[in-house]
Amino acid sequence: MRLAEKRMDFSAFFVLFLVTLFGTSCPVKDWWMEEPYKDDSFNVLGKYGENVSIECADHRRPEPEDVLYWILPDLTVMNRSDYKDFQTIDGLAGWYVSPNGTSVEVFLVQERHFGFYHCVFSNRSSGGGDGGRSVEVIKKGLNYDGPYLGDLWPLYEKPVVIGCVAAGVFAALFAVLCVVYEARFHEEIEVTAAAAAAERESIAGGEKRPSEAGQSAESDRPKSLGVGNFGFVDEDEKFARRRNRNGENTYDPVRYDQTWL
Repeated sequence: MRLAEKRMDFSAFFVLFLVTLFGTSCPVKDWWMEEPYKDDSFNVLGKYGENVSIECADHRRPEPEDVLYWILPDLTVMNRSDYKDFQTIDGLAGWYVSPNGTSVEVFLVQERHFGFYHCVFSNRSSGGGDGGRSVEVIKKGLNYDGPYLGDLWPLYEKPVVIGCVAAGVFAALFAVLCVVYEARFHEEIEVTAAAAAAERESIAGGEKRPSEAGQSAESDRPKSLGVGNFGFVDEDEKFARRRNRNGENTYDPVRYDQTWL
């Protein structure tokens, strides 16, 4: 029973090891990020330090006739020709809305620029609305899902391949060592379990343990006088004995010299 439990523990440990080694967590986007377009085609990618232009246009929305204003990721409202900047270690970064409002120029891209941009515009409508015009919104994004570093595969292809090969070799070596360990100690575990079962059967049958038999034999040994603490010293204190599992002496007793204190 114990052997089976150890095998189960070993199997569970090995599976956990493989999951930890090769398992990766995949980031999951929140559903609202891609609304209302159901994909991220509205997202513009820009590397750190680059200048990026975000256009107020999307094939899924009407073409803007009159852009009213832009709403930035930090909820700042910018009208036509508005300019806003902030100081960075690389210089001045910020936003600039074109004179006709159809685009926002993002210069020296920083993390502060990341997020969603909303272009609010008005078009003529046949339904009346506000003075015969309807207000529409086009949603755009800039690195909303995290920094864009470009195509890094050519740069890191060799290290990634080497790391994967090394991880595979390590996993194979670990598996071989586990198999060798199991084969090496399997017989010893069975022998130990059989000995324990035999001892339990002998105890249940009323037989004495080998250690108890040895103790009864020692109790028949004569006592000898010696100088000790207030009287007699047991002869057992004068001998060093080693016994194996059968209760037999593995070597002759050695008498210590009796000396006066």
